[in-house]
Amino acid sequence: MKIAFASTDGKTVNRTFDQARDFTIWHLHGTQLRNAGKRSAITTNRFDRACQQARLSAIADCDLVCSLDIAPEAAAQVARHLFHLKTIRECAISEILDRLRRVAAGTPPPWLQKALRDDDEAR
Repeated sequence: MKIAFASTDGKTVNRTFDQARDFTIWHLHGTQLRNAGKRSAITTNRFDRACQQARLSAIADCDLVCSLDIAPEAAAQVARHLFHLKTIRECAISEILDRLRRVAAGTPPPWLQKALRDDDEAR
């Protein structure tokens, strides 16, 4: 499964979904993690519906999106695209990845089981 983090530095979740110009992408397969790079979502200084669509397009293949917060309209768009959304306090991406890896190794919740199973089937 792929996880998108709203981040300016690739190390910390430090942007709301609506502020994110870039997303740091990680891939979790079983308990193995791989950095899948950075994706630019916004190439202009405008912040409008087109920017929201650019954000959604940049992370279209991700299963989980982590950001500081998200506006209600954007949350509805994220839900329509079937991403699982996690809003969190500012923290290191490595902390979230460690938690996800531990949960995946045990008995993950149904949404995580499905994302991991879909990832296995895609291989």
